[in-house]
Amino acid sequence: MADIRINALATTASSTASDDFLAVDGSSQGTRKLNAFSPSFGGNATVGGNLTVSGTTGLVLSAGTPTISSAASNASISYTANGTGGHLFNNKIDVNSVNGVGKLNVRATTNANLHIRDASAISGTGVAFDALNDANSATVPLLLRGSTITLFGNTTIGNSGNLTVSGAGAVAGTLLVGATSGDAGSGALTLAGNSNFSMKWYNTGARAWSFEGGSSGNDHTTTFSNAGAGKHNVVATGNLTVSGTTGSSFGPISRTNGTNVTGLTLSDNLTGASTVGFGLQIKGTSNNGAVVSAIGFENGGSGTNNESQFSVYTQNTAGALTRQLLIGSTGNATLTGNLTASGTGNNIFNASGGNLLVGKSTPDGGQKLQVAGTADITGATTVGGTLTAGATTVGGTLTVQSNGPNTTHQASTAAAALWNRWLNSAGTRRGYYGYGSGGDSTFTIINEEAGSFVLGTNNATALTLDSSQNAKFAARIQLAQTDGAARGVQFTNNDASAEYGSLNYSTSKMRLFGNSVPIVLSADNGSTDHFSLATSGAATFTGAIAIGNTVNTVSPTSPNRTITMVIGGTTYYLHAKTTND
Repeated sequence: MADIRINALATTASSTASDDFLAVDGSSQGTRKLNAFSPSFGGNATVGGNLTVSGTTGLVLSAGTPTISSAASNASISYTANGTGGHLFNNKIDVNSVNGVGKLNVRATTNANLHIRDASAISGTGVAFDALNDANSATVPLLLRGSTITLFGNTTIGNSGNLTVSGAGAVAGTLLVGATSGDAGSGALTLAGNSNFSMKWYNTGARAWSFEGGSSGNDHTTTFSNAGAGKHNVVATGNLTVSGTTGSSFGPISRTNGTNVTGLTLSDNLTGASTVGFGLQIKGTSNNGAVVSAIGFENGGSGTNNESQFSVYTQNTAGALTRQLLIGSTGNATLTGNLTASGTGNNIFNASGGNLLVGKSTPDGGQKLQVAGTADITGATTVGGTLTAGATTVGGTLTVQSNGPNTTHQASTAAAALWNRWLNSAGTRRGYYGYGSGGDSTFTIINEEAGSFVLGTNNATALTLDSSQNAKFAARIQLAQTDGAARGVQFTNNDASAEYGSLNYSTSKMRLFGNSVPIVLSADNGSTDHFSLATSGAATFTGAIAIGNTVNTVSPTSPNRTITMVIGGTTYYLHAKTTND
């Protein structure tokens, strides 16, 4: 049908009644019931069917406070845009959502709904962003993305939730975890604990941070643990400084009996051969760094075979840190100072049966104690086995206990001298005994003082050799020898190269021999030869001869005496008288 234009109706009424209408027929599909160009309604317009707006600007409500409402209580107003529908409630808005629980509910996709709702429905007060599934029975991830996301005010992560930062982020204020207050200032982190104790990490200056307990007077512990098989590594690329009044401790570290567990590892970045004597150190300082001591974990041995050594450093003056103790790669220890041991037990011992070397680096004789140089022992010394030493000074008593021989003197070479000596306090030799060098077979005992040499028994003197080489025997001299054996006492020159005579007992006779020299007897200390027996056998008496023999009285009276003598086995009677007339 043709368009119908109605443009001459008068506008006289300001209100309408239910029977005021203009009927325009049109029964075929697609025909327009009413086509009006820019109509203006001064009152209310009621549409019993659907209102279709096909213009490019849609439906425009130009009133000062436009309202779209439903006459039914809490009924929704549905809308559709490009096939996607929504609802406008009397007190909330649903965008593609049919089960909204907040004031604004947006369903992005299946089981991905964002609800802006009253925070009291979750926890606390205020407004909440709640990301839920379609059934509103479980939370789903909520992503905020932007070049910069700025949060003003305090940010709280509650309900045992986690804060995960996977990129670079910035916190302009204080970040509180489980706490309600913390140190002011940019970049402060406060971790709340039980009973209001907390740990704080905050900026104290340029490139300086402090990590401390939030309450004074109490110890705070930070634990790195893992119930699984993993471990926590703490890596500090700079310096690690620990300060406090009670020191620091590691542990307890879990360890099984009979096993070793590494509690602390120091490592550097060097590889390959390294210079011996250098490595990592642990230092202790005092007096603003002037007092220094150190423990060194160093390269040892040749430096080419992964050898290690351990050193202890101390100083006797500032700036003079010196290695005082070195334990090398083979276990040998070098001490630059003195070793002092105290205690009532065994101070120094080697349970594995090694040797103790003093003044030398290589053992040579297998002795348990080897001393190269002098030894000064001021106390009592007990040696249960063999004592082998060089020059040894014993200030106290030297006791040697063994089953014998108790002491052994052994020369180092075949030509070496073997002797002992006695020195005075100034070190001057007073006497000695032993064998000379060059394989000397003479055993010599010498008192170098102008005194005597004494031998004795039973706590009494038996023989005294005075400074003039005279020998004095306190009792008789006994020579025990077999009858007819070599001469018992020989008289020789100084070097015994010539024998002058001898005295011995032979063939049931006491014999006095002169070796081609006369035998002389003297009774006045050698001033007069009272009896001389020449090599020819002639005997000479310088004085009267008294013969104690039998004297017989005979007749006649003159001569009236005979003296019996035996000559060549024959008895002779020599006549004599008692008067010299």
